[in-house]
Amino acid sequence: MAASGGYVLYGTAWSSCTGRVRIALNLKGIKYRSITDVSRTSKEYAELNPQALVPLLITPDARLSQSVAILEYLEEQQPTHSPLLPTDPDGRARVRSIAQFVVSEMQPLQNTRLDKELTKLGVHLLAWRQTWIKKGFDVLEGMLKSDKTGKYCHGDSPTMADCCLVPQAMNAGRYELDMATWPRCNAVVQHCIQLPAFEKALPQNQPDFEK
Repeated sequence: MAASGGYVLYGTAWSSCTGRVRIALNLKGIKYRSITDVSRTSKEYAELNPQALVPLLITPDARLSQSVAILEYLEEQQPTHSPLLPTDPDGRARVRSIAQFVVSEMQPLQNTRLDKELTKLGVHLLAWRQTWIKKGFDVLEGMLKSDKTGKYCHGDSPTMADCCLVPQAMNAGRYELDMATWPRCNAVVQHCIQLPAFEKALPQNQPDFEK
């Protein structure tokens, strides 16, 4: 459990799911300790998190898995400090829709857990990832073609949608794709990474980062 009543985040540098939570914690101004040497196959970690996935966030009161559930938890704990959701129902639904598209439709198709099975089938992993990242960002580019989009995915303040978008954009760069292909998405990403909360959460700024 968390030492001295603090927050502990289990995750890895390149995990986009963990990246979402790092950004949200930073936006909320919540101090946390990162544990990056996570052996997801170990008995010890399975006892902490039966899903054996990252991220896992341990708070003074809870043990939380699944990134979007964690984002919702953080928002409910501190709804007025850097809100992750707009105040109006339509805006909240739009932000959740963008976030959910990244989380449910894009990221699972690039999940490293698929690598072994795809390799068995003779699938070229880089080509696979590039294909699905491209398809996803093509859709997101259309979703951001809205007068509701501002500097960020929704309006001029970062939300849950941006927490999900930026780590996915980092994955695009990792897999040799140019975000300039999607100018609306890229503009949002560029605004985001100027903020310390996003910049500190980038993969290259984590202790376990490897190119």
